[in-house]
Amino acid sequence: MPETPLNGDSHLALARESLRELLEDKRVPPSVRSALAADYQQLQLLLEKIEHGHIHIAVFGRVSVGKSALLNALLGETRFSTSPLHG
Repeated sequence: MPETPLNGDSHLALARESLRELLEDKRVPPSVRSALAADYQQLQLLLEKIEHGHIHIAVFGRVSVGKSALLNALLGETRFSTSPLHG
């Protein structure tokens, strides 16, 4: 059975749950947690931003290289217009 494509809200919920699971994973030894403390702190901040709906993404590049397509893929829906490459 084919998978149902995720919409923007589903992607957000999946990201939120994945981050929460990673941060709360009891299988990660304390020594590893300690060594990665700064990374865990960054993930916690990211989770808080996601939970409060504060995500800022800057995308820049040459014309027609896929910026809008990338953002649409990240969102799971078409929010930015794309146009075919004009030769």
